[in-house]
Amino acid sequence: YEGYQEEGIWKQRFKGYRYSHQCVTEFDSDNELLGRLLYALSKTAADPVFRISYTVRDPEEKQKELLRLAVRDAKMKAELLAKEAGAEILAVSEINYGSASNEFGVQPVRMAKAAGVFMEAEEDASFDMDIVPEDIRTRETVELVFRIGKGEV
Repeated sequence: YEGYQEEGIWKQRFKGYRYSHQCVTEFDSDNELLGRLLYALSKTAADPVFRISYTVRDPEEKQKELLRLAVRDAKMKAELLAKEAGAEILAVSEINYGSASNEFGVQPVRMAKAAGVFMEAEEDASFDMDIVPEDIRTRETVELVFRIGKGEV
């Protein structure tokens, strides 16, 4: 709806409908395919808004790898501290882990309108893309509580 004034009285009239739809397209990192996709978006009358994101192939496996590395790191540091204190690790008595929200992704193009971002392309129906994703950085926190002592107890 839009507001308008008629003979000093404000009124509203129907202006039309707005449609919103989200679509996710996933494919391996391929700048040529990305260029063709963005070219097609730029030529549509819909004037879509889009973003480009990169992520890891198997987030669940990467999550497990992070946890393994966190435990290994904690154990290595605990062994060093125990040795320097003249003790040794006897057992792990507690493990604390909070559910972290790891987003394994980066967005080199956050939000863009297809019609306004790209210049006219050649007749090859593609844009020459050269987007290289950044390193994906994330972290995990694991707390291990060790029981230490002087040899067998």
